[in-house]
Amino acid sequence: VFDYWEEMPFAAASISQVHRARLRANGRWVAVKVQRPGIQEVFARDLGLISAILRRMHYIPGLRFITWDGMVRELERMMGEEIDYRYEAANMRRMRKLLRKHKVYVPKPYRRLCTQHIIVMEFIPGVLMTDYLTVNRSDPARVQAWCNANHIEPSKVGSRLMRSFYRQLFEDNLFHGDLHPGNIMLLRDSRFALI
Repeated sequence: VFDYWEEMPFAAASISQVHRARLRANGRWVAVKVQRPGIQEVFARDLGLISAILRRMHYIPGLRFITWDGMVRELERMMGEEIDYRYEAANMRRMRKLLRKHKVYVPKPYRRLCTQHIIVMEFIPGVLMTDYLTVNRSDPARVQAWCNANHIEPSKVGSRLMRSFYRQLFEDNLFHGDLHPGNIMLLRDSRFALI
């Protein structure tokens, strides 16, 4: 599938890491999100502990009105979706389609290459918001020069980002559930992508 694979991940989180690779078929650069080995067992263990605690909550007199079993079932469903990347790939396709009209870019997932444990998506060249914020604290002049060279107005980006989030939440009823600076990519001309 790949004719080039960067062994060192460029991003990592608790349940996965992301590598840059190049598709053999068309030469396009992609980001490959790979689930860490054994994460399903870790989730199952954690869910067992949480379930045991929640099932005992109904013994507390002031909390008997809460349906703890229903809460455990919902938690099981949510955790199952969290570790099955096919759900994430499907949500990416939906968000990509919905946010296009808002001029927000979402990377294209390569459906035939996505599995329960792997997501292959378009690689987006840009600057992560986390890097922008870090450098802006230590070297604001450098950031200003970069913004000028790339036609980026931070206030315009912030305003568009907030409007997009409100539209996702109140109009589209599908919103980015992990919106933080590490999942926002700054692009030229005050545009951004949601990772």
